[in-house]
Amino acid sequence: MQSARYDRVAVWLHWLMAAMVAAQFATGWGWSAYERGSEPRFYLFRVHIYVGSAILALALARLAWRLTHPAPPLPAGMGRLTILASKATHGLLYAAILVQPALGLLTITSFGKSLGRWPREMHMQLVNVIFALVALHVAAALWHHFIRKDGLLGRMSPFVAAARKRARAVGVALVVGAGAAAPLLPAEALAEPIALTDVTGREVTLAAPARRIMIDDGRYLIALSLLDRDPVSLLAAWPRDINRIGPAVYEQYRAKFPAIEQLHQVASSAGSFSVEQVLAAMPDLAVFSLNAQPEPGQIAQLEAAGIPVVVIDFFVQPLANLETSLRILARAIGREDAADDFVSFRKRRIDAIAARLASASRRPRVFIEPHAARTDECCASPGKGNIGTYVELAGGQNIGKEAIPGAVGVLSLEYVIAADPDVYIATGGPHMEGTSGLLIGPGYDAATVQSTLARVAGRDGISGLRAVREKHMHGIAHQLLNSPLDILTVEALAKWINPELFADIDLEATRAALNARFLAVPLEGIYWADLE
Repeated sequence: MQSARYDRVAVWLHWLMAAMVAAQFATGWGWSAYERGSEPRFYLFRVHIYVGSAILALALARLAWRLTHPAPPLPAGMGRLTILASKATHGLLYAAILVQPALGLLTITSFGKSLGRWPREMHMQLVNVIFALVALHVAAALWHHFIRKDGLLGRMSPFVAAARKRARAVGVALVVGAGAAAPLLPAEALAEPIALTDVTGREVTLAAPARRIMIDDGRYLIALSLLDRDPVSLLAAWPRDINRIGPAVYEQYRAKFPAIEQLHQVASSAGSFSVEQVLAAMPDLAVFSLNAQPEPGQIAQLEAAGIPVVVIDFFVQPLANLETSLRILARAIGREDAADDFVSFRKRRIDAIAARLASASRRPRVFIEPHAARTDECCASPGKGNIGTYVELAGGQNIGKEAIPGAVGVLSLEYVIAADPDVYIATGGPHMEGTSGLLIGPGYDAATVQSTLARVAGRDGISGLRAVREKHMHGIAHQLLNSPLDILTVEALAKWINPELFADIDLEATRAALNARFLAVPLEGIYWADLE
């Protein structure tokens, strides 16, 4: 004869899951009371993930138990519509409780984020469906108990002697079973929160290491390549500003990492920022440049959508902020060891230059002209910041420092002629095609580099500078400026500004070390040159 009650396992599965579902409502709604990034919010988020995973495991166990252990018969006298409504409610509850935790786990994985917003939005909407089904289920149970008084509620009651007898053992077994599901959680769910402080002083917390990053400057791809052997796999979106890394370098990356072609495109730091573009890419971290960071309201929009924002800097004050910025990226992706190695490599070389300069009695005057001869206007120059700080580090005096209040600006030709610098350095690259500027970098041979460097030197007013006449003129690829590879710039400047003091600096040896020890894609081609 079939029992009028559910068996003990079914009863305790039911009530344990009921308690867990209630906990999910509490944690899911409760964390909105705390500030984004706060410890209580992350604690509730973590509890929500663990409890949701346990619900999924127990729901599967309960479904398997139900299929092998039929439910007791319904009380006599129930109408056909009532029976149909009861079965429909139970079926929908089973489906929702299986789908909801699976959706929740999907939303925190890199794969889930690559699908866009729909898994997260469906997870949020399904909460209302489950709440309605639970309310209907409870209301029906109370109606049967207090109005019909047909004993239906007693079928699932745990408060009888037979059910109490093994409650503790069953509870322990279920908890152990739920714990056994923990290894099946995605790594993102088990990771510790990551606290970051960006270069503006903003404190940001990531739930897990970033795996879908948005960057607004292609040079940050080079920075990531110092930290990870597959930097493209860490990106969700980039500005496709190939000019900043050079077409030849981009082709190297595309050949090694074809997925770069599939990345979302967003505005660069030199373009017009679009919140919609970032939202469409659904990154788990948005990285912006200090000189082009979004407005506070725009940052708030991104954070409200669950996208953390950090600001880094390789441009405004690169010497002060580059190490910090690189460490921010490394901590965000869980590769702090790689950052430590590179920072140590860079610091040893910079410290060696600074130590030797301590005995220098003279600081030569230096004129650096970024994008030299790109237009007829003369002359672009760093001011207080940008690459001018490297000139000071390398033992020179930046002639633009006194005339330009910001990081970059323009000097008149008359000012440059009057300053009559000891050393003149022009920057160029493939972005100077179609101009009278310097063509340098991968894809250009020595003859092209020399002819275009001479063309820059031969301009009216520039050709008469003492630095040009005495062959103290040099060229460097702009791709090495505002770059994580700034150590090559520092060493080149030191060698050019104080050739007697730094005759032993070997740029090719430094490049070889960078390629062998750090870079995912090697640095190849002509990046620096002396006017012959």
